[in-house]
Amino acid sequence: MDSVDKLSSYIAGLTFEDLPAETVENAKRLFLDLYSCSIAGAGAEAVPELVELARDWGGKDEATLLVTGGKVP
Repeated sequence: MDSVDKLSSYIAGLTFEDLPAETVENAKRLFLDLYSCSIAGAGAEAVPELVELARDWGGKDEATLLVTGGKVP
């Protein structure tokens, strides 16, 4: 079994209860930071133009636009 297989097996066997409390708290803080910055940044000057550009790219709509809504390629 190589390193990738060992790591994959370890990760596949993890449960939420296996995670250290500090790790869970850090993840919560980072997600809060991500969403806070997304909301604050959505009002930036060039955002409407960037959103429209992404919507015009064409292709399969797979990425969700967090604040403005909708999906883009």
